[in-house]
Amino acid sequence: MAVDYIRERVVFGKPLIKKQALRHRLADWLTEIECLRQLIYHIVRMKEARLDVTREIDPDALTDAICDIEFRGIVREQAEG
Repeated sequence: MAVDYIRERVVFGKPLIKKQALRHRLADWLTEIECLRQLIYHIVRMKEARLDVTREIDPDALTDAICDIEFRGIVREQAEG
């Protein structure tokens, strides 16, 4: 959905997809989505095997991981100027 929009949207005569910063941000988002998808699959497989998933679904750990991802993104944006 976002990829299609960025491909189709034209600003100042050029498609947004030509903007490198937007492509990088989009790649970061897609990577984060895939990481979360794989985590969910991992948790489901563990549950199916009747293993303890407490550590994987610990809200504090998940919140820390998400905040870490967001913080790294902010730092990278500031460093790139």
